[in-house]
Amino acid sequence: MGAQTIYYTADQFPLIGKTSEETETRYERLPAYLKDICRPPVWNLGKNTSGLAVRFRSNSTSISAKWEASGNNQMNHMTETGIKGLDLYTWIGDHWQPVKAALPSGKKNEQTIISNMIPSEREYLLYLPLYDGIVSLEIGIDS
Repeated sequence: MGAQTIYYTADQFPLIGKTSEETETRYERLPAYLKDICRPPVWNLGKNTSGLAVRFRSNSTSISAKWEASGNNQMNHMTETGIKGLDLYTWIGDHWQPVKAALPSGKKNEQTIISNMIPSEREYLLYLPLYDGIVSLEIGIDS
């Protein structure tokens, strides 16, 4: 019988790619003090999580994610994966290697990104959606 997945809120892991911690929510890029001086379209783009990633280590045989997109955006010229999916990378030797994308199914999502791995300590980056924001994010590993 396989191990059960236990989810941990991503708030406890480092978030990289932010220029300031003074944002309205954790998963935004622009500092809150810019809200009144930015044009609304610029401010709204700052709520997208493009360029933000959660960094963590695990020896789990599988990595899963639960996440809720803030806007459930859709575009005619881009796939749902690019808009509100997640991208998992792992550190191999001297570079970040793509592992797999977590495919969204709507506003609320849950997916096993990769499974059946050899239990070995690895470092990961989980990149957040390009053209949507995140309300919540949990990372699942073996119990």
